[in-house]
Amino acid sequence: MKKCCNIRSVVLDYTTDTPFPLFILKFEFLGYLRICNINCTEFPEAISSCWNLQALHVMECKGFSTLPESIGKLKKLRTLELLMVSDLRSLPQSIGDCQDLRSLQLYSCNALIEIPSSIGKIEKLSVLDIVNCVCVHNQLQKITWEHTNMDRINLSGCHNLRDLPSVFSCRTLHTLDLTRTNITLLPKWVTLIGTLECIKLQYCMKFVELPKGITNLRRLEVLHLNGCSKLRCMPSGFGHLTRLRWLGLFVVGCGGDDARLSELENLDMISGWLRICNLKYLKDPGEANKACLKKKNNIHSLTLNWSRETEEELVSDIEDLSVLDSLEPPSGIDFLQIIGYQGPHLPCWMRKQHDSSCLESIMPNQTSPPKFLWLTELSLELLLNLKSLQGLVELPSLKNLLLIGMPNLEELWITNGLETGEEQVGVQYCFPVLTNLIIKRCPKLFVKPWLLPCLGLTFEESNEQLLSPGSLFSYLPTPPVSSSCSVLVAVPTLKELRLHRVTGSAPVWQVLQHFTYLQLLHIVECSTLCTLPEGIEHLTSLQQLELVECDALTLLPEGIGQLSALRSLHIYGRSALESLPQSIKRLTALQTLYVFGCRGLTKRYEEGVGDDWHLISHIPDVTMVDMELLAQRHRAYASITS
Repeated sequence: MKKCCNIRSVVLDYTTDTPFPLFILKFEFLGYLRICNINCTEFPEAISSCWNLQALHVMECKGFSTLPESIGKLKKLRTLELLMVSDLRSLPQSIGDCQDLRSLQLYSCNALIEIPSSIGKIEKLSVLDIVNCVCVHNQLQKITWEHTNMDRINLSGCHNLRDLPSVFSCRTLHTLDLTRTNITLLPKWVTLIGTLECIKLQYCMKFVELPKGITNLRRLEVLHLNGCSKLRCMPSGFGHLTRLRWLGLFVVGCGGDDARLSELENLDMISGWLRICNLKYLKDPGEANKACLKKKNNIHSLTLNWSRETEEELVSDIEDLSVLDSLEPPSGIDFLQIIGYQGPHLPCWMRKQHDSSCLESIMPNQTSPPKFLWLTELSLELLLNLKSLQGLVELPSLKNLLLIGMPNLEELWITNGLETGEEQVGVQYCFPVLTNLIIKRCPKLFVKPWLLPCLGLTFEESNEQLLSPGSLFSYLPTPPVSSSCSVLVAVPTLKELRLHRVTGSAPVWQVLQHFTYLQLLHIVECSTLCTLPEGIEHLTSLQQLELVECDALTLLPEGIGQLSALRSLHIYGRSALESLPQSIKRLTALQTLYVFGCRGLTKRYEEGVGDDWHLISHIPDVTMVDMELLAQRHRAYASITS
């Protein structure tokens, strides 16, 4: 030990709870100490013997409710970090004596309720992080800063924080992080801190208003507003924040003092994700055009949300089309979401060819280079008046297409050419590399001329004819034997299929047998499904089968025993299933069987005692959950404890 007295750095990363290692207190020249997974009722007072300690990191420790008062004797301590110290309730007042402390970081100390007011005396403190400490709120009001050299204040995740105390008004502040707090307003004093460069308010679900004076913060580069769902508007003059690089959210207001969308014109440095909400208040296409979205090349994700909520608002609006025409995204965008738009057509910039009015018929014979080369995800939601998606521009990189809540949408053309009777040879696919197609609540929709061979399909409350052979497979005329004959030339190479609330007849379910490349099949809340089709035995590539809340399901066919690649079978809900097929014993690759809520199955296959346990005993991971039995046990336990 004498030979180790000059050790300057120690990292003790224990894998299990371990008593405090007292030997480290012998290292008087120790400058850096990180301890993980310590379990002790008291943090030793003798820590002060490490007089040279400059950085102390205590992580995932428990047992002690505070640090010793002797911590104040560590005059060289610059960094103190406490991460997930589960039983810590307070810090000692003596911490104010650590005059060289620059950084105090408290992360996920959920029992912490007391922050000593003495930290206000630490002259050199520049970083204060109190993150995910849910019990800390009132104590912050009691701090009085005698010195204001703070550079960063991070109170993110302190859910009980509703007001930002004025004690944090530091003229040297550069970063203020209030993410996931319950703050409703930013106090006016924030607008007086001219050094502020970053304000983070993402997912402050109760935040409603930015102060008008925020436009005075000319150094502001980051104003993170993603997830502020109750924010009403942006203050007038917002366009003066020309250094903004990250905004996240712009809310169009309806008041005379609210910022207009045209104030985005001078914010050319905005990058990343931008969500524009309340577009229902924007009636002037000129305002939209002045925003110059298509010139903001640093934006990679864009959401355009009309934010309509009542039925009175959900009417056909030709003004919407004019506005959306003027909101063309930058060509390098990779994500685009349009919500609540009520125009009768898609905008000019989403259509293959158009004339000056953008409302006449499409002219597919004309060609032009793809406009959105890098768009990988397109989501169209609640476009209630849209009837056709035809003549779309080519999106050569699109991988994910989501169509949600469009009750009047009748057709989606995935090609340009066939709709006008051209030969198959000249067909051009709009989405040549599409891998996931999600269709939800589109009851009238047909995909023409057929569905692309995507790798993943999701249907929810949609037209059951989408599962018919005519939609799923491409048919081409055969050589001259008969012009009326056709031959199946392509079967979709689906790997994932999710069916939610699909009501279909037996032929609809029989089509599943053609998906021989399918690896994942989820069937959720399909109330008419009584049995899986016998042809399911052909799905020899299937690895995961999940049946959720299919209440009419009474039978699983013996053909399941042919699913040689099946590794996971999950059955959820109160289905009428009384037994599993005898052939399940042949599924040697099956690793997981999870049954939740099917009482008829849980009794029959109970481990070691069920009549048919022997059929599934070879499966490594079997879980049977009987909800009624659990409820009975809960009631019995409650009666005993009461």
